[in-house]
Amino acid sequence: MNAMNAGYRLVLAFSCLLSLLILPSLTLAAPFGLASGITQVEEVVDRVIHAQMENDGIPGATVAIVSNGEVVLSKGYGTANLSEGIAVDSERTLFRIGSISKLFVWTAVMQLVEQGKLDLDADVNDYLDFEIPNRLYRRSNVSDVAPITLKHLMSHSAGFEDVPADLFHLHADQTLPLDEYVRTHVPARVFPPGELAAYSNYGSALAGYIVQRVSGISFAQYVEENIFTPLHMNRSTFRQPVDPTLNDDVAKGYRLTEGEFLEGDFAYALGPAGGMSSTAENMARFMLAHLDGGMVDGQRILSEEAVRQMHSPLFSQHPALDGMAYGFLEQSFNEQRVLYHMGSVLLFNSGMYLLPDTGVGVFVSYNGGGHMAPIELFRAFMNAFYPSASAQSAPTDTGASVPVIAPERDDRGGRAYTGEYYISRRSFTTDASLLSLLETLRVKEGDDGYLYVTHLGQTETFLEIEPGVYRNIAPEHSRDPYGAFRTLVFRDGPGGETVLLSDGPMSYTKAPWYASTGFTLAGMLISLLMLVGTGLFWFVRSSVNRLRGRSSRSITVATVARAVAAAFALITTGFFIGVMGISGDMEPAYGVPKSYFGIEPSWASMLTVFPIPMVVLGAVMAILSIVLWRQKLWGIGGRIHYTLVTGSAWVVLGILRGWHVI
Repeated sequence: MNAMNAGYRLVLAFSCLLSLLILPSLTLAAPFGLASGITQVEEVVDRVIHAQMENDGIPGATVAIVSNGEVVLSKGYGTANLSEGIAVDSERTLFRIGSISKLFVWTAVMQLVEQGKLDLDADVNDYLDFEIPNRLYRRSNVSDVAPITLKHLMSHSAGFEDVPADLFHLHADQTLPLDEYVRTHVPARVFPPGELAAYSNYGSALAGYIVQRVSGISFAQYVEENIFTPLHMNRSTFRQPVDPTLNDDVAKGYRLTEGEFLEGDFAYALGPAGGMSSTAENMARFMLAHLDGGMVDGQRILSEEAVRQMHSPLFSQHPALDGMAYGFLEQSFNEQRVLYHMGSVLLFNSGMYLLPDTGVGVFVSYNGGGHMAPIELFRAFMNAFYPSASAQSAPTDTGASVPVIAPERDDRGGRAYTGEYYISRRSFTTDASLLSLLETLRVKEGDDGYLYVTHLGQTETFLEIEPGVYRNIAPEHSRDPYGAFRTLVFRDGPGGETVLLSDGPMSYTKAPWYASTGFTLAGMLISLLMLVGTGLFWFVRSSVNRLRGRSSRSITVATVARAVAAAFALITTGFFIGVMGISGDMEPAYGVPKSYFGIEPSWASMLTVFPIPMVVLGAVMAILSIVLWRQKLWGIGGRIHYTLVTGSAWVVLGILRGWHVI
């Protein structure tokens, strides 16, 4: 139901951690991994996590660091269950690892590729019992669109829209089995496969279903038998809720509000895309398997060749950008190649980072705080033990300290890219498209020649290094969860629109003026004020006339016109009040509307009826406007006023329709 999803417009607020966590002064005299460095590793991690817990209201965390085939650090911090006073134990306490779960999907896919049961270049429809349509949204006349392959799913370049419905629930009976979910939630294909990166939970769930189909057993059971068991990850599971033997050891998630920790319930996530629970010690074994050629303690889950392929580059949107390996995100950090994945499940935030060239792995998970916590810990770790050999001091005055490079660009310079951009990972066909208004990226060229990019509430400064390619002058301060946000590339998209490409599995498309945040909000506000203000004015004037005995009981075109416009204003106001009521009915522990979890008041279904009379009344208003002008009813001022009221009604309808609310 379109109106019901309007609650998605309120999303989790992002929290920013501190530059104090960057510890460049801590370096090892010996290569990392030797016994002489273990104490310093723990000191660095202790210092960072204790600061995070104190400054950002995080109850607990769990960490595992491996190097050269050994577990260097496995440690729990703080509390897993505040009400029962249970401390975090890195060997026993299970944390929700979110999208890091996807790495187990891709590992399972590579196992089946090795067995000859899957082909990474085959059409995914070859493995499904339903069909992914071979057409693009709003481009159905394109009949030669390439099929989606597993490589596209692994690199988040399949071209799916992203619809957040049914990703999370608080009750088991609300969740759908994997096979039913992938059949009933097929997203529109909005980009040709292999052209743009748009992170996709559905794509990962689809790959998990393919594993289930080809193996003949459930996805959760397949991972248990083929990854967890050989790696002795006996405290890891995709089952939701977790097995009774593990249930008491699952950490609780918390949100700090007004000095008080609010405890969240167990959140049921979309299984393969983010439903796994695990301990730091178990995740250490998974990291060791990937760093040691697919084998731990004599137990092999992948061949060395398969691991090399999985860790090799697969897709990048531009040579200047970090891209994707086979399921892993790639990043160059302090001259080290890093394969990583982030994961967030509402109140839990996690990160896993591998340095394949040095055999080092870092895993961390928190049961509170924000998405930046894992990133800041990893930055601190890298700056301490792998400091940059070519560290550059970022200028404090961006006005003149760095020369502007402007090679061979047109007279408009960066003005050609100025505007508002919507994230490509969004809904194009449902009212969840309104989330785009909360995730806009704004680009502005300054008089100094720099591009100033406002993203996630933070403005960053970019310098042109070649035509259409811009470099962040202080990327270490970026808060982007998907990549380093170090480089931006502008080019034409598959539909001719300007696209902004960034590091990692993300891209942005330039919004046309009629879909911009400014036009949407201003158009809606002005139109509603016109409608409601006019309705109130007519009501007051009519009441005064009745009191003075001047009212006429005869029904004329003019009285009908006023009545229709007033009815439109009343119904539209009721519709917005209802939507705001649903959006404002918050789940305190999560800070999001209850509708995010599919929980809605009993009267919510009534909102589905409102758009019908709104459209009918809007059409009648348009007809009456024509009649008023032809019959020259009222004065010219009155006719102009009514035409503006009618126009306001259609602006409201147009905006609601454009964002798929009605």
